[in-house]
Amino acid sequence: MKNRDDAGDDPDDDISQQSPEPTSSLPDSASLIGPGTGDDEGAESTAVAGVARLREPAPVVPDTVLGERYQIERQLGEGGSGVVYRAWDRMLGESIAIKVLHPQRARERSWIKRLAREVKVARLIRHPNVCRMFELGHADDHWFVTMELASAGSLRDRLRRPNSEPAAAQAAARPLGQRIADLRQVCAGLGAIHAMGITHRDVTPQNVLVMGDGRLVLTDFGLAIERDDKTTVMGGTPAYMPPEAARGERSDQRSDVFQLGMIMHEVLTGVRPKWSTDGSHLTLVEPAPNASAPELELARLIAACVDVDPARRPPTALAVAGRLAAAEAAREAVFPLRALGRVARFARAHATLMKVAAAMLALALVAGVAQRLARPPLCEGGAAQMAGVWDPARAEAVRRAFNATGKLYAADAFTHVRRILDSFASDWVHMYGDACEATQLRGVQSAEVLDLRMACLKERSQDLRALTDLLSSSDSEVVARSVNAASGLPPISLCADVRTLRAVVPLPASPDTRQKVEALRQRIAELKALYTAGRYVDGTKHLGDLVAQARATGYEPVLAEALQVAGALEKWTRPHEEALAVLDEAMLHAEASRHDRALAETAVDEAGLFALNRRFEALDRFVPRARATVARLGGDARLESWIDTAVADTYENRGRYAEALALDRRALALKIQALGPDHWDVALSRGNVAVQLHRLGRDAEALVENQKAIDSLQRAFGSAHLDLALHLSSRGEIHLSLHQPAAAATDFTRALAIWQDELPPGHVYLSYALTGLGRARLATGAPAAAIAPLEQALLIRDTNNAEPEERAETMFALAQALWRTERDRPRALRLVERARDLLPADAAERRPMAAALAQWREEEAP
Repeated sequence: MKNRDDAGDDPDDDISQQSPEPTSSLPDSASLIGPGTGDDEGAESTAVAGVARLREPAPVVPDTVLGERYQIERQLGEGGSGVVYRAWDRMLGESIAIKVLHPQRARERSWIKRLAREVKVARLIRHPNVCRMFELGHADDHWFVTMELASAGSLRDRLRRPNSEPAAAQAAARPLGQRIADLRQVCAGLGAIHAMGITHRDVTPQNVLVMGDGRLVLTDFGLAIERDDKTTVMGGTPAYMPPEAARGERSDQRSDVFQLGMIMHEVLTGVRPKWSTDGSHLTLVEPAPNASAPELELARLIAACVDVDPARRPPTALAVAGRLAAAEAAREAVFPLRALGRVARFARAHATLMKVAAAMLALALVAGVAQRLARPPLCEGGAAQMAGVWDPARAEAVRRAFNATGKLYAADAFTHVRRILDSFASDWVHMYGDACEATQLRGVQSAEVLDLRMACLKERSQDLRALTDLLSSSDSEVVARSVNAASGLPPISLCADVRTLRAVVPLPASPDTRQKVEALRQRIAELKALYTAGRYVDGTKHLGDLVAQARATGYEPVLAEALQVAGALEKWTRPHEEALAVLDEAMLHAEASRHDRALAETAVDEAGLFALNRRFEALDRFVPRARATVARLGGDARLESWIDTAVADTYENRGRYAEALALDRRALALKIQALGPDHWDVALSRGNVAVQLHRLGRDAEALVENQKAIDSLQRAFGSAHLDLALHLSSRGEIHLSLHQPAAAATDFTRALAIWQDELPPGHVYLSYALTGLGRARLATGAPAAAIAPLEQALLIRDTNNAEPEERAETMFALAQALWRTERDRPRALRLVERARDLLPADAAERRPMAAALAQWREEEAP
């Protein structure tokens, strides 16, 4: 069923309503559609489901209001499963489309589950060429979904023609450039779907909608499946069904490519390909005898997409998009040559007229010289390259996006982000000019080195564009990490390191492979932007078949880059062993292709993962390798500092605080060398130094370093940032050790307020502030006031399976509060015993808590 005026009236409308019930591997639909949709028949017989089955709902007509919110305006179309209406959302004050299931369909659980599938799949994909779906609802005995309103019909409407008009004439009615632009949008939307590992399975003109702003969007995900989906659901639109689907075989993304090829043929020629009488192949419109190379390439592309053998088709819509873009670029390049040919023929036929034209041309040449003098000098085109990447319009879009989050630190974050990106863009423009002048003006650099430097600059431009795209549509999580993300851009200075640029295996000569590599690097840049912004889950969802596509190119440097970003993302979302295996392979390919930058960055990622996983011995063995890879770059102070920080963390976890302090201080010095004293990353290392000084009992020194960190973070992020709260909590611990419980309580209260505003309920960070606040209240002689925060902290730490020492700390503090108030002394004793059991056997030698537990047990509760 389609969100358009003629939904369901096309003779090629889908037949999927005849399909058996889907068995998707997508998340369980029950979370969206409520009771009565799971596998448990008892659960199905709930009040809502029962009413939906037993009571015939009132008909939906204009002015009907569903759920006291959606006022029906008019019917847009009807299909086999339901009706699409234009509706007014009273709550948001805007027009939407609403798809309402037919009452007889709503009685079938499979149809409700299919509707839920459609919403879930659509929500996974955020792309301007994919229709947004808002919610699945049940109100007034109707099941429905709400979505973007397509006010200009569908691609089928654009292709529909009067019977009397020839197909080719209708196709030519719209300029070829416009028709290719339509196809480019369809490819982009389907490419976004494929990047998520999803197969649409019903890519047809009636499922491509035209929005009010002219966008084309793909819709109708009722048949969509994920890569590993074992669904048995069949169906689709017969006229566009790939042969493997018609045979009952499983569809994949190449099946979508077949349907995309059918659409391309119809858009470009005006007719749909027809099957031969024996059903062995499709009959396509042949190119004209005098067809240009770009036109022949389009014909070859369509033929490849609709090949009967799926193995011979392009693997995904992204590959189709790349070949379409190449054909379009070639078509634009051919146009001036054709124009010159026409001018030459005209000149031969009109010699007298051309003499007059020659005089006019002389005048034009004078004007041309003047214009040329007014043009920017050679090598000063770098600023124009930044248009649309980072310019005042992009900066304003980012500022609006930040302010829209309503976060207190949004304005400060934008100020710092703009300063960083302005500097990055300025460095880029300067490097562009320097690289060009070194070859074209000064003659001190070969053309080969110019190509290497320009290729590097193109990658940095892709990095910047990917980041600004993310920041322009930011949410509070992105804003919180925006300064981190902006600072994480690779330095422009790398594009002047000719030795490193020359070391990497050069790009293959094949234009097709080079184009694929460029497209992959743009995707890698987008994923790195998500990673540096802390959007690990989103980044993993967008990985798709990136690594597989990188393998297919046969170009090892881009495979190393793809594996690196995949491993970096997956260490937050998958078992650590799996992420380590990906990073190990990334290092192998980086070494094989002499891609030292990727090798060094992967080594740092792997060292961090060993530290995160507390694999101390493995980290000890790996660190020399990581340092050697950074040394191969000629050194990189910031990468070296991150290795030091990872090792320092492991020393701290092993109670080797003096060694941890030495490494944290070295990391601090390296960061100051690379970034200057006021950078936010420098502040994080100052905070680490303060923690180690506190562990060693040097609290007066710790307080000085901690205050410097807090001051820097407040200048960078404002007064309500997550990282600031972490260091406020650390300062509270230091104040407790200095016997300043009132100051400690203030610090913990402030940190707790920030975390409660920014983090979901039950986040483990909340337990730090709650435990500290409880201990501070104990120290001020208010044990009764300490119980509530300590109870909450213990629940959070138990639920999150926090480190044993952390749980023991909260248990001991709660036991003391219960004992002093005499509320539940038996429980206090049990908590102390549990805390003692949680500590490692050697804790008495390394951690003062074990001794404190024993002393309390002896003195307070003998």
